[in-house]
Amino acid sequence: MKGTYLPDLIEQAQKVTFFCKKDILASTVCTCFYCGYQCDPHKKDDFE
Repeated sequence: MKGTYLPDLIEQAQKVTFFCKKDILASTVCTCFYCGYQCDPHKKDDFE
């Protein structure tokens, strides 16, 4: 991931995506807004 984001922008994004479980599970890749880590939202091990 290139660049960094201001903490305010990250907080705003988290508030919106927190309620988007349906959209997240419809995706094949989930990316962290903070560090850029990518994972499969269907693998439980990626979220522990």
